[in-house]
Amino acid sequence: MQERPFFGTGIAGINRMKKFGIISGFLGAGKTTTMIALSEYYKEKGIRCGLIANDLGECEMVDAAYSSRRGAAVRPMAGGCICYRTEELSDVLEQAFAAGIGLVLSDIPGCGVGALDHVYRGNLRQDVELAPFAVVVEPRQLALLSDEDVFYRIHLPRDMGELLLAQLQEADTIVLNKIDTVTEAEVQEAVSLIRQHCPETIVFPVSARTGEGIPALGEHILSGKAALSQPEGLGDKKELDAPQDRLSWYDCRYYVKVCCDDFSPDDYLGDLMESARFSFAAMNANTPHMKIFASGEDGSFAKYSLTGIDYPVEKDQLYGGRAVELAVVINARLLSPPPLASQIMKACIDAAGKKHNLDTMIFSTDCR
Repeated sequence: MQERPFFGTGIAGINRMKKFGIISGFLGAGKTTTMIALSEYYKEKGIRCGLIANDLGECEMVDAAYSSRRGAAVRPMAGGCICYRTEELSDVLEQAFAAGIGLVLSDIPGCGVGALDHVYRGNLRQDVELAPFAVVVEPRQLALLSDEDVFYRIHLPRDMGELLLAQLQEADTIVLNKIDTVTEAEVQEAVSLIRQHCPETIVFPVSARTGEGIPALGEHILSGKAALSQPEGLGDKKELDAPQDRLSWYDCRYYVKVCCDDFSPDDYLGDLMESARFSFAAMNANTPHMKIFASGEDGSFAKYSLTGIDYPVEKDQLYGGRAVELAVVINARLLSPPPLASQIMKACIDAAGKKHNLDTMIFSTDCR
């Protein structure tokens, strides 16, 4: 990945604001898309905003690559959660503020429970103002809070509802994303359900994809502050860790090249994603979040996402043309034991490559 300069070329010290905020959320809720949308909104207002893309894997990161290509000033922090990298995070913030960036937003890997305690109450720089702790959720995931048959509806274990509830209870601000995918009545139903569990927490219905609701959220983050209050009844840490422990973390970086003529990257990526969706369904497993970023030498790129075997592939960015070669990065969280998850993904990569007559060279794979 060619990384866009995180600090840009602005005049150091031109912006006196020093603010940092976390955008947490459930798998596939749209944390990265929300951060990009906020970054674009702030750019229009003349506010320099930097993003931190955080992940546990050591492999190249889809979120960092995609955010950079979308024009955001992004700094990848791979290899571990920012919850336990306070000193490194402080150094990154120091560099950002010194370069004139006034607001830094970071996502957090996994499901993010505990970030409020580890990061906001940690040994973060005392001169940094903390933005409201925001948690992103999307309407269909709220079935985890109310549906006893949720596994049969969205193929996620019921105890993941406890994880989602803990996230929402930690939040200063709840972002109900992807409202463009449901009706207005369903949006109101989702907001009502959230307020049943978190009656005092402000809720912002938004579509990060279309920009609806982003200005109001953006102004709230700019003007608001973290409450730093400890929510009650979050549940036992071991109980909250249990559903996360069943998720495999899969990262892969590889290269494909057509042996003759050219091929459609969009058709290839669509076939790869559909193969993964049906393969995991056949094995009674799931893909709560899978992201693929693909780029060509001419600067064209694509990003595809999958947020469950029951839902269609989300095409965040189409490649929009033909290619003879493609660099591909996959980051996924899979509800499957690592050996089976790795086996399924390899079979899907091989099958999609064969269908499009591609030679595949895998550079790195990690599944744990």
